[in-house]
Amino acid sequence: MDRDDFKFFHPYRVRYSDIDSQRVVYFAQFFVIANAAIHEYFEWLEFPYLVGGWENADTDFHFAHTAADYRRPIAYDDRLQLGVRTARLGSSSITLSVGFFQEGSGAEDQAAVEITMVLVNFNQATHKPQPLPDDFAASIKNKEGVTRAQ
Repeated sequence: MDRDDFKFFHPYRVRYSDIDSQRVVYFAQFFVIANAAIHEYFEWLEFPYLVGGWENADTDFHFAHTAADYRRPIAYDDRLQLGVRTARLGSSSITLSVGFFQEGSGAEDQAAVEITMVLVNFNQATHKPQPLPDDFAASIKNKEGVTRAQ
């Protein structure tokens, strides 16, 4: 995963609460950090995390799948640029990629950690997937050039 794969970046500085006894970021914490970056990504798309005011529409994202690939450790006080992009846009789901790029590492163009998250738009009353709003898909197309998968 290369830095050039991303249009959106969010800065992050590793805190003491992010690390474990080995003095590197605790593996589960990567998902918490990635989720915060995704929130900022949705703001960049000009859609709040609760897309289209979904808090009033009884619909929200559910995480259906997460995966991580660790390339090299990230330590306390490292300064990161978190790249977020839409890897796939489905009819009711979105697959996001998050790259953790270390500033000043000498390898800034290669992600130290790569995370993939699949979010599904669920109706909160029926607990069934429902289509993503067209204006949400249009925002992703305008910002990222990604269109719905066929």
